[in-house]
Amino acid sequence: MERGQAALMGMQVMANVSVISITSVTSSAVIAHVTKTLEVYEQVVHCTTGDAYTITVSLPSVAAAKGKFYTVKLIADNGENVTVQDQDDSYDWAATGDLTLSSITDFGIFFSDGHKWYEIQSQTT
Repeated sequence: MERGQAALMGMQVMANVSVISITSVTSSAVIAHVTKTLEVYEQVVHCTTGDAYTITVSLPSVAAAKGKFYTVKLIADNGENVTVQDQDDSYDWAATGDLTLSSITDFGIFFSDGHKWYEIQSQTT
């Protein structure tokens, strides 16, 4: 399988966009947690939370993502949060820490220089 074909597998909206969506909840008493570690080619991620489902998005390895930008957006907020984190391999990640997206239109844009993730811009409410 070629790399371009792999990028099209799963839930895709357009090239290099991943969609993480929880749309059905069988019981509001059950709290579930969805985790997704991004592949290097998954550079734009649109998240939809459920009323009982949180999402954690882990950025790819900082070394593997060298020179790339990543955007994580909360496009539909059904009550729970999205947390964006590194893989504990970034120099000085603790300076900014994990980013929590809690409202529709919250987003974060990240850049890797191969050693450190930089939070280029974010909007949280």
